[in-house]
Amino acid sequence: MNNSVLEEDLEKWNLLHGIFYPSVVINNQIFKGQLEVRNVYNAICAGFNVTPSECDISYFSNNFFTAKNIFMLLLFVAIVNLVVFYIYRKHVRRELKEEMQLQITSVMTQYFALAESNKSKKADA
Repeated sequence: MNNSVLEEDLEKWNLLHGIFYPSVVINNQIFKGQLEVRNVYNAICAGFNVTPSECDISYFSNNFFTAKNIFMLLLFVAIVNLVVFYIYRKHVRRELKEEMQLQITSVMTQYFALAESNKSKKADA
């Protein structure tokens, strides 16, 4: 099974001496070595006679990972952690208080039952 399109591409590739990897051919020019997205994008956009609107927008100029943004992100994460820790601590304290109240009530009930039992024994005697 022959694929004429792939054979033509292979012939063009061999004519351009595209033996290094990674490499890309744009307008019969070979770009070799460490290809960065920005460089390939700019090379593709430079190959047009009439620049399309997609090339006017710089997708790479808005770099989110600046020192300021990373600091703000870390500060936000720290604040969220503190709020979560505060809420968790408040929840645990409330549960401990309820558990302690339940135990105190239980002990007091047992104490009053024992005291009533002792009173009835003394009254019988």
